[in-house]
Amino acid sequence: MQLPTKLSAFPTQGKVAVMAALANLEPSYSVAAVADGQIKLLKELGHEVVFVTTDDFREADKLPSDVEVRQYPRPAFPFSAEGYADFNTYVAITSKLLRQLLADCSTCITHDLLFLTDFLPINWAIRKAGAKLPSLHWLHWIHSGPSSRPQNLEYPLAGCYSGMERSELVYVNRTDVPALADMFNVPETNIRVVHNFLDPTSIYEFHPLSTELLRHIDYQSADVVAVYPTRTTPAKQVDKAVKLMGAVKANGLSPRIVVCNSYSNADGEKKQVEELSELAKLLGLSESECVFTSAFESSWAKECGHDIQLGVPRRVVGELMQMSDVFVLPSVSEGCSLIMLEAAMAKNLVVLNDDLKSLTEFGGQKLNGPASARCLYFSFGSVSRPISQYHPSEEQWYLDHARSLISHLESDQSLEFFRHVRKRHSPRWVYLNQLGPLLH
Repeated sequence: MQLPTKLSAFPTQGKVAVMAALANLEPSYSVAAVADGQIKLLKELGHEVVFVTTDDFREADKLPSDVEVRQYPRPAFPFSAEGYADFNTYVAITSKLLRQLLADCSTCITHDLLFLTDFLPINWAIRKAGAKLPSLHWLHWIHSGPSSRPQNLEYPLAGCYSGMERSELVYVNRTDVPALADMFNVPETNIRVVHNFLDPTSIYEFHPLSTELLRHIDYQSADVVAVYPTRTTPAKQVDKAVKLMGAVKANGLSPRIVVCNSYSNADGEKKQVEELSELAKLLGLSESECVFTSAFESSWAKECGHDIQLGVPRRVVGELMQMSDVFVLPSVSEGCSLIMLEAAMAKNLVVLNDDLKSLTEFGGQKLNGPASARCLYFSFGSVSRPISQYHPSEEQWYLDHARSLISHLESDQSLEFFRHVRKRHSPRWVYLNQLGPLLH
């Protein structure tokens, strides 16, 4: 889990317990993935976190090293049909143990333990323990769709259809809250909504340098992310890609551009990077909004002796493009650009140079305005068709084309959904707006 260092944690009075009935953290099981993500998120933000799970859990090595694992017995199945004798014995023993395991915690997050009938013994152990822990606040996550409430409820099944003191139910969407309230016979105000979040750098095991760069630019807070792998020679017209991102910001959005520049160890190219960085500042782009990899201070590069001025690994380019949504190719001359093809494979909205007619062989002919069936075309100038003057001005030209870019991004459903998930289902956004305020 990698979060911007400026993100601060909500204060809590004690430790935060994440409680489940998991024997492993197999990510194909969504409850395990959510619990694991919460533990790592809370820990990285500075919370003291304990993981409370069943005694058959053997994967503590997959958790952050300073997360304490506390265990309780997994109930055996099936239970005795004669008066639930085995059931009640389990509840009595486990509730007493839970009081000890949770004594130093101020919030306990449970996962499906008040919902699934398979966990009824744990459900009732939690209820009995909670009655003896008056300072502990419970957040009971429900991961599955609500079911109809039976008319006749008896012990112990009633535990799956009733709320609990000093607790709130937490569901993963807002639409089903009324149905969940009916199922548990609680007011809708007792149900909180916390969406699932994703940290792609962790899930897909990104290269350490990719993770460093994405963390530095805080990409999940951005509205538009562009990656331009290139040299900073004048023919590549990096300044025009930077100006376009500056105009995106001037139009009220939050852009990022990462220039993966190579062979920038010579004095001439170092000077070009300095000049381009100054241009970015003049356009109002911060150091996290416009990054040249040759000037990026990477812990990974230092540790392994990689000369980042010569370029970044190709894997890093691919991973950055996987998290971006726009690719701008303003260079004055191209044959069959490999980075154009890579950007298309990463499902970026591709912006090609309208003054390079050879690119229509790949991007298709314009159909309406600047768009073809495959990409956008902006006139950046070329060797054979240089730009002598902008109308009505260069600044207005970039503002207008930035608006066109934004409009096409927002009208593409797949890209719009990607951008929505990147931002609103990021660990940062979910913590700040949904999870963090619930902690006690």
